Amino acid sequence: MPRGGCEVRTHPQYYRHPKPWNVGFQVWGIFLIKCLLTAMAYDHKYVSKLLANQSLIDNGVSMQNTTLVNLRHNATLMEEFSVRCIINVENWTAWKLKDALSHNHCGYIHEDFQATNVDPGFREIMVGHKQSGTATGSCGTVSWQIERLDTRLIVMWSVPFNFNLHDAYFAVGMIFNRGRFTSSSYWFNQMYYSEKGPYKRGQSGQTITFENSAILVHGYMEPSTYHPLLNISVVPQVRYKLAPTVWQRLYSAKRSSLFISSNHYRLASAKYLIVYSAILCISIS
Repeated sequence: MPRGGCEVRTHPQYYRHPKPWNVGFQVWGIFLIKCLLTAMAYDHKYVSKLLANQSLIDNGVSMQNTTLVNLRHNATLMEEFSVRCIINVENWTAWKLKDALSHNHCGYIHEDFQATNVDPGFREIMVGHKQSGTATGSCGTVSWQIERLDTRLIVMWSVPFNFNLHDAYFAVGMIFNRGRFTSSSYWFNQMYYSEKGPYKRGQSGQTITFENSAILVHGYMEPSTYHPLLNISVVPQVRYKLAPTVWQRLYSAKRSSLFISSNHYRLASAKYLIVYSAILCISIS
């Protein structure tokens, strides 16, 4: 009894128990959040495994029914140009890389391998080479507008005429851009001479990555050669933004591996039963 002799009665409505459907919504909410976090957890180990599976990406029109291996060892191109750089761009995202624009600061862009748009799930190439009869290398920039993101992807490359005087460099970066892009020459000077900016620069033989909230760009240039291959892989930060064809092939591969695993399990079980039956027969006899 409280002070003053007044009895305080509690009303049942102040002690409401959680309703079953309310608890259900909470459980589903936690489950969906976990799924979302899993889809967004795009660790570098997964990216490395993804990029190692080149069969997930199709060759685009610029490949001209050839392969990167054949193009790299093309005797005609190597004899014609003592300095040459093949830029291979792979689009792993669901967004198109459009409005391709190249700027050759030194040398030229090969007339048969110009910069082109890169559809989701495809790879395209561009070839830069030195000017014939001159002691110059191949250097410049190539860029694409990433569809729906107001973002411009910029790639810089520089392969010298003589490694005794200069090293080979490359850089990848992304900037905000909406509408026409007209500052390619500015970005070559910025990315080649300055280390500060919305990009990362590296020497040939190094691997560099540059990312924003939506895109991760992975770059690598072959070292110690006047005919390097510069690989640029554009990967989404979240897995559900992978190109549809990549999703489909990953799912098919996963189903195949599960099927093989289940078959191995069945074979192992069958062998175990045979051995067990043989032991049982021997013990009975």
